[in-house]
Amino acid sequence: SLALLVALYDPRTAMLVLEEPENSVHTWILRTLMEAAAEAAASKQIVLTTHSRVVIDATKPSDVWVMWRNHGESSLAKLSDLDSDLLDLIEEGDLTTFEVIDTGTIPEALPPAPKL
Repeated sequence: SLALLVALYDPRTAMLVLEEPENSVHTWILRTLMEAAAEAAASKQIVLTTHSRVVIDATKPSDVWVMWRNHGESSLAKLSDLDSDLLDLIEEGDLTTFEVIDTGTIPEALPPAPKL
């Protein structure tokens, strides 16, 4: 956790990429790290990759991107570009960002079907 905080606030870097920051971190600490990441994002670009409900729900829905693979090609799009109406449901409190992704409402966010 200390190493993550140091990386977030290190003024020598303009960008930080963290893969699955939730690994080996208690949920309470992860929420605190997400608050710190939001604060640090004012002065540097921060990219997080995750499958964590805590990380996804701690991120503004407008800042969530979805990556998927189809026919051997990887694609990336903002959640709001895939279905802008869903942001209204999230903002109204009807769904969380993770629920939107987890329910299959956005097909691109689903894992690929197994090959038989």
